[in-house]
Amino acid sequence: ALLEALAEIGRIEEELNWQAETDPSDPDYLYDLLCAEQDMFDSIVNRLRKDLAASDEKRLYHVSDDYSGGDGIMASSQEEAWEEMADSFRDGERVEKTTWIDITVWPRDTEGAETPFSGTLTLDPPEPDCMDDEEHDWQSPYELLGGCQENPGVWGHGGGVVIRSVCKHCGRYKITDTWAQNPYNGEQGLHSVAYEEADEASLAWIAESE
Repeated sequence: ALLEALAEIGRIEEELNWQAETDPSDPDYLYDLLCAEQDMFDSIVNRLRKDLAASDEKRLYHVSDDYSGGDGIMASSQEEAWEEMADSFRDGERVEKTTWIDITVWPRDTEGAETPFSGTLTLDPPEPDCMDDEEHDWQSPYELLGGCQENPGVWGHGGGVVIRSVCKHCGRYKITDTWAQNPYNGEQGLHSVAYEEADEASLAWIAESE
């Protein structure tokens, strides 16, 4: 109902503007009339937008992210619109390493009554399958990964560490960074995960361990 009222006010305003343009018999009078009507419409529209923002009625939001210009989403709140966009990435975006996507929700029907809402979505890559239906067994052999003998496969990185491990079944590598950085906004101290395919060295290590 609120959306219909906003649409009807817009239609009436367009009709009045049309009348003023087609009947300029008294320009000063028409100008004063339009200014008064505009003030009245603005007051009504602002009140309706506030009522709409406080309600559970679905309204239009413009949602943008790091990869696209934006989409129109009907939702009952900015948080709901944000989650709907985030779910579309969770369901359809396959990443090879941890990726951060900044999502911003801009009010359309409630412009002025709601402020833009932003949040960062973290997408981790799915753990690849191991071989022969095995569960990954992540190991840290010094002879393969290097580093220091007391803590093989671990290197300092900023305020955290990069941890490299290898699966003793399939030879894939897992790289965990506890001081990762979001390349879009520069935020540091994040947690990221990535996986690498097995190579000759890791497969040779498995063969020697058997």
